Amino acid sequence: MDALRDMRRQVLESLVDDQTGCLKDDLAEDVPCYLCEAKDHEEELFFRDGFRFVRCKRCGLIYINPRVKDQVIPSLYNDERYNFMARELLLKSAKYRQERLYRERLRYIAAYRPTPGTLLEVGSANGHFLDSARALGWNVTGVEINRFGCEYARDALGLDNIHNCDLLDANFPSEAFDVVVMWDVLEHLPRPMATLCEVWRVLKLGGMVFIYVPNFDSVEVLFLSVHAPFFQGELHILYFTPATLQKMVEKASFVTRHQETHGLDVEKILSVFGEEAWKVFGMYHTEARQFVKANINELQNVINRAGRGNNLRLFAEKPVE
Repeated sequence: MDALRDMRRQVLESLVDDQTGCLKDDLAEDVPCYLCEAKDHEEELFFRDGFRFVRCKRCGLIYINPRVKDQVIPSLYNDERYNFMARELLLKSAKYRQERLYRERLRYIAAYRPTPGTLLEVGSANGHFLDSARALGWNVTGVEINRFGCEYARDALGLDNIHNCDLLDANFPSEAFDVVVMWDVLEHLPRPMATLCEVWRVLKLGGMVFIYVPNFDSVEVLFLSVHAPFFQGELHILYFTPATLQKMVEKASFVTRHQETHGLDVEKILSVFGEEAWKVFGMYHTEARQFVKANINELQNVINRAGRGNNLRLFAEKPVE
């Protein structure tokens, strides 16, 4: 959307030095690797929109370095752009997401925890997933740093247990929840290991955490390279592969029960390239277009099975000792 692109441009102008093209010094913070804590063991992969995308040469984690300082991050999730996304995108797509996305996620949860209990969502947005879970009998709680999302969840959806804070500041009792979900959240967090350890603390023995993140090892990235839409260094500060996500989750003492990829890689690639995508087929461009569009689901299924879908999913358990 043009309006959203314009808003992002304004955000970047406030963060990036127009002389150097890099993150402004007073807003930047150098960080060690979030997974293995190595310092000065990184290689630069690429530079985009003022941000350095680096890979740790010791453990393979990809992240932004330097990144925006901790004290700046909350403002990015309460600015005009983020509130626009909450109002114009999330609210208008709520019915679709509840019927298509959240039903599937709740089926995944039910496969491991068939009896509803206590569920915490980290990054609960406007509350629509929690609303869907509540309808199935779950006792739901959410934490969300966007004020509009919290107010909407409480006032419009009647969700009382919504906390406008980071999980690390919520001070929940130990072993309070049967399930914790983190849908497209972990890649945003400046303290991911501390957050996963806190998830461990608040989960009951035998409790499960369900995590979705973008997949850096996706076909989307393979084709679009630095132009992949989710490379937004001001918001997404970590980029996971199946291996690095599992390493981080298991470092927090969880046991991985399932991992898979799923995605819309083919649709994303075509949406970025448009008609240019077909020129590589020369005189057969019409046949190629017809073939891909007729078999898009089958092509995506092959990508998913190969572990290259652009949505990475991991389900892990806090084992009973």
